[in-house]
Amino acid sequence: MQRNAAALAASPGRVVVQALPWGDELSPVRPAYDVVLGADVVYDPRCFPALLATLRRLCGPRSVAFLSCGMRRQLGTEGFFHELLPLHFCVRLLRHHGDTNVSLYRLTLRRGGSGCTD
Repeated sequence: MQRNAAALAASPGRVVVQALPWGDELSPVRPAYDVVLGADVVYDPRCFPALLATLRRLCGPRSVAFLSCGMRRQLGTEGFFHELLPLHFCVRLLRHHGDTNVSLYRLTLRRGGSGCTD
């Protein structure tokens, strides 16, 4: 916590932290962030559509999102990354830790429905 406080103090106005209920109107949130980070946010299939909508609102053409989570087969986590996200994002697996079954993915918005080049 002290490291985070020091980092925030060193760069005032550059880091914003706020609650973000998925799928809610995002008017208080500035869209098209440069980087979006999510850790262990893919865990309830009922929330997948709202999470996808929120990611689409936060990301612009130059945004990069990184999502890391446990791959819970019984909850359809792999389906979120391999079926839902690719409808709107280019999805690339960066790392998978077999012992814990945790994966890290890189997402960028698809451009005009085109394929992915990265």
